[in-house]
Amino acid sequence: MGMTITSGPDSTEFRQGLIYTQYYNLVKAAFDAAKIFPFQSRGLEALALDPSYLADVKQATRGVHANINTLVKGYRLSKLRVDANIPTDATEESCTRPFVYGVRAEDRVSLRLLERIMECIPPPATAPSHPLPFFQVASHDTAGFLRASINRHCFLFEIVRSSTHLKFSLPETAVMAIALRGLRFSYGSGLLSMESALWADTRQSRTQGADGEVAFEGVGMGMGVTTKDHGFGWWLGGRMDWHVWRFEDDVCDKVLIGNSLLRTDHKRQWRAIRDIRDVNFRMWQAQTWFGKFEVAAHAPIRRIWLDYLLCTVIDLFQRDVWREARKTYNWERDGNDARAQRAAKPEMTKEAGDTFPEDNPPVFCAEVMDGLFIDRARDLHRAMPHLCTGNNAAIRTPIALVDFLFLPDGHFASLFTDKHYKRKGWAASPFRVATRRAMETIGSLLGERMAIDWYNDLARMVLRTNWILPWPSVNSLINTTKQHAAENEYRRLMWVSIVYREPVAPSGLFYPREGNKPWPVRVLDDVHYVYSDALRVTTFPRATWGPRQQVERWVDGAGNQCTAWTSIDLLKGQGSIYDVNNMEFGKATAISSSGRPVGIVERGVPPQPMLVRRIRNKTGPQLEAVFSELVQEAGPRTAARSGSEGSRALGRHIPRRLALRMNARPMSDDERNRKMAFYRVCATRNASRPRPASRPSTEEQSVSPSEHSEYRPPKKQRQ
Repeated sequence: MGMTITSGPDSTEFRQGLIYTQYYNLVKAAFDAAKIFPFQSRGLEALALDPSYLADVKQATRGVHANINTLVKGYRLSKLRVDANIPTDATEESCTRPFVYGVRAEDRVSLRLLERIMECIPPPATAPSHPLPFFQVASHDTAGFLRASINRHCFLFEIVRSSTHLKFSLPETAVMAIALRGLRFSYGSGLLSMESALWADTRQSRTQGADGEVAFEGVGMGMGVTTKDHGFGWWLGGRMDWHVWRFEDDVCDKVLIGNSLLRTDHKRQWRAIRDIRDVNFRMWQAQTWFGKFEVAAHAPIRRIWLDYLLCTVIDLFQRDVWREARKTYNWERDGNDARAQRAAKPEMTKEAGDTFPEDNPPVFCAEVMDGLFIDRARDLHRAMPHLCTGNNAAIRTPIALVDFLFLPDGHFASLFTDKHYKRKGWAASPFRVATRRAMETIGSLLGERMAIDWYNDLARMVLRTNWILPWPSVNSLINTTKQHAAENEYRRLMWVSIVYREPVAPSGLFYPREGNKPWPVRVLDDVHYVYSDALRVTTFPRATWGPRQQVERWVDGAGNQCTAWTSIDLLKGQGSIYDVNNMEFGKATAISSSGRPVGIVERGVPPQPMLVRRIRNKTGPQLEAVFSELVQEAGPRTAARSGSEGSRALGRHIPRRLALRMNARPMSDDERNRKMAFYRVCATRNASRPRPASRPSTEEQSVSPSEHSEYRPPKKQRQ
């Protein structure tokens, strides 16, 4: 800060020759070069962030981003600059450059006043021996203090970063960010009192949340308190656990780091930055729960923890898809051509946007999405979404579609082997970031096999809870049709329907589904954290279809009640009956001379995991409260159910989807054909093999709901 005092034009000082007087802080250090000091770049704090987080932010935002290699080089050059000007053996002989700290005053006077002052200066004489009005500190003492002050912050940052390997957790990021921020104030005369993360002790504030005002307590390092009490500014006790170089558990979540790390980008593209930040925070929070609630030691808690990660990804996926669909409101544009203006109007109705905001998407099925869109080619103001029915698509199966939507880069399944298939514009979508971070967290804590099982469960859950999925492309999450207004073709979002195809028996016949009734499913006794009084099975009924040119409303809404499910019950209940390998895209050839393909949709509403609704639009403390409630409900049965079927981990009692491996070798067409031929031979032999005499016949078999977990439909013998 500086101050300038100017005399008035009619004042005595101005008439006698005093023009103005300036006072300003002076910092003249040994490593000062053209007022450029080391460690003063705010971009250095990006070194404390997880590299994968920075990569996600770079993909999700536009503009110039910080280069990590450049920041590391700048950090090293700053250290070399300080080391060259402050030697280790800081003596009077080695420190040839003086250090000056204090307030400097300058007076600008006229030439006439300067000549009068020079005439009044007496000849040099011996200075009096009265006490000086300032302190004198030797340069070598100042150099030693500066070196120690800078070195302790550098040491703290580097020792924490060296222990992080390739991934940074939230506690590690907090310590490194505070160390780098303190490094900027370790040697200069900056206004430390303006930096609340370092100067403040505790601070109470209130923020506006979804449920009203929420009180927030921030914690600083308390250097203002230590400076006042001891004359030396350092962190208050109880902030750090110096045995592990981390903040205490009750301090880490309250440190006032702020959002200045990405402040420039946050101003321009705050929504993308906020989404990436929230996803990483939820994954970091789940990682802390793993140790806090002893997830590895108790199978029911481990199942709840995996279920929470799974429902988090599904929640983010539904919100991201619906947010992308709502962008059709921005299609409207100005133009002279009336037909072009009509083609550019939004595809979604206004009632759809009011009923289903961004944070509350609808259930992706034909029953709910019917009437939310506008089909201008047929002048329908309440129409179904546009379904893809072509045969030349690169993605042929629903499993391949799920892999393309969710599978992180670098991993691939044998059903969709192009691991180099890039996604531009939506690669850093929150649901994809959450999937990758969840697999990394599960793989590091429970093993790679459990991470693969979890992804298999996610693929099943997506197909069983979403009967209409977006059709993506390389450049967008939801592809759009071509627009030819002259040919009565208007731009529309592209979706795809998922239907269930009844499996074929080894004899070549279909398994019968008598009366189109759902199979009975046993409900787990140890899972009761749902809102409904009893679980009701909602299965895939027989699909209906019709030409789009003739049928405006494809599905009727009789008896379509959405059931509250847990992920465990949904996966286990339908896993043995409706396999994901028997799901296909909803399309068929119309019974007409043209043979044009038409869409097929499923009746009803798919079952939805209730945990998705419980965690939607919740803050960090509210999510922890929900997870604590689930753990408390499962706590009394942890010891009683240990080792039983109900205590097995999620995915262990479910048939895993075939051929999914991380970085596995893709299977060629010849190998797949040979294996399928071998399976058909084995199935034929098993079907023709005589049954034991003690086994009852097919007509005598009876299946109870409690025994359905081991039930399979009987195989028909070849006639």
